[in-house]
Amino acid sequence: MSKSIVRLTGTALTMLLLLIAAGSWHSIGAALQAQPKEPKGSKLKELLQERLAAFKEIAAETVKAYKGGSVSFDQVQHANEAVLKAELDLCETNAQRIEVLEKIVSLAKEQEKYAVKMHQARQAAATVPLKARVGRLEAEIALERAREK
Repeated sequence: MSKSIVRLTGTALTMLLLLIAAGSWHSIGAALQAQPKEPKGSKLKELLQERLAAFKEIAAETVKAYKGGSVSFDQVQHANEAVLKAELDLCETNAQRIEVLEKIVSLAKEQEKYAVKMHQARQAAATVPLKARVGRLEAEIALERAREK
């Protein structure tokens, strides 16, 4: 396969992943607004903890793959986002929730910077950094709402 085709395929994959990440942040915004309290020690909590452990394992493997050059930085961020969403589901107090929301805001800021760079390099449409900004804003809004409680 020629280098230009590989580069084009990589660029297309990166753009697709950025769009997925932007969509994920949009869906996270809705999830951040309403988090029901889960009973302590329930089967649900066990399942949520098991899911978190699986997402952490996926994130660790994704980082290894990134260091080996086989996945993009965006895939690492997407894996980290899944870990944070799973952590948020396990929060039992507002203080715990604020802590996780702060991590989510930090990740959203990283994704926004990355999206801007991709757009500036003409590897992403103008809507990609805009969607990333909306994702960051939704995360920041959820954080401020949690702080007001």
